[in-house]
Amino acid sequence: MNGRQKVVLIAGWVLFLVAGLYPPWTQSWSFVAGGEDIQFRIAPGSEGYSWIFRAPGVPNWVDGSFPKPDDPNVKEDAIKDITENGMRVVLRSVRSPGPWRSRIDVSRLWAEWALILVSAGVGFLCFAPKCMSPR
Repeated sequence: MNGRQKVVLIAGWVLFLVAGLYPPWTQSWSFVAGGEDIQFRIAPGSEGYSWIFRAPGVPNWVDGSFPKPDDPNVKEDAIKDITENGMRVVLRSVRSPGPWRSRIDVSRLWAEWALILVSAGVGFLCFAPKCMSPR
């Protein structure tokens, strides 16, 4: 093994480790009030990368997608079956990190690791000395 191959293997190992320490995350949110009477759900979606020991908080897109709880137009935007106070509770809940369920996106992590391993293997083979010397 030559010096270039060692560099490729070390770089591959570092990338593999970093991909594991900052994995991709998916997040979903659900709010249930009054038993099963009122349910709001946001399906799981990809939310980028975060430190493995600290799940991401509320996604950045929430502020642009939902009105603020103290917005005077909340009552007009609310569904008729939900009271104004109920809607404010929902809007406060969507902005707090507690109801958000964060999970590591294992399928994307496996794909990243596979890509890193294949790339390191190809790089290792590309820098290999010629096996057959001319006679």
